[in-house]
Amino acid sequence: MSKWGRGVVAGVALMAVLTGCGDEDKGGDGGGSHKGAVGGAFGDGQKSASGISSTQQVGQALPSTRSLGDEWQLMNQPTLRDSAETASACQKYSGTACTGVLAGGGNKFILESQGSSAVFAEFSMYAVDSPENAKVVYQAMQTSMGQNAYGDLQQETVDVGADESYAYADSDGPHVMVRVGGTIALIEVRGEDLDDTSKLETAEKYANLQAERIKKVAAGENPDA
Repeated sequence: MSKWGRGVVAGVALMAVLTGCGDEDKGGDGGGSHKGAVGGAFGDGQKSASGISSTQQVGQALPSTRSLGDEWQLMNQPTLRDSAETASACQKYSGTACTGVLAGGGNKFILESQGSSAVFAEFSMYAVDSPENAKVVYQAMQTSMGQNAYGDLQQETVDVGADESYAYADSDGPHVMVRVGGTIALIEVRGEDLDDTSKLETAEKYANLQAERIKKVAAGENPDA
């Protein structure tokens, strides 16, 4: 984000918190209080209705180099955040209380390219304790995304296997947000080496990939199997 010389808008700030741009990479559980194996309990013994309830699960559900393809290189290990950090960033961005946020995180990749500039794919995720609370966060984020677009906004149509999806393109590239149960994920693709159509197709493809990985982790499956 800021390291790539992009404009500072609210959406950039939110993604930066969850992907570790300009911050120390916390990795692992991120010191979170909701540790646990896939499908495991957190804190007071409850479970997220989406099956994603811990920083460990967020890290598993985020795309891997294997899932994207060998042409993509991971720029850093997934940055994982506990509930307090994720909720704070969510509140600043969305303007809602972000009730039920359990954990979050993100990672970013760079595409090997022979062209004049790099192409980036960036992912961030928010685990919420129920689909009902996630819907509130999702709707608030959608409103904020539209209000804080970088340059002119053009709403896009994508076909994603999720409970909800929203996509738009601005001068920074395409942005896709999906909700799967109680889990929300954002996907961005940027770079001058891909035309606008290719960037949107890539973002749509990886939004579907992200949704499927969330479903697999929620079901206790290995998302890279």
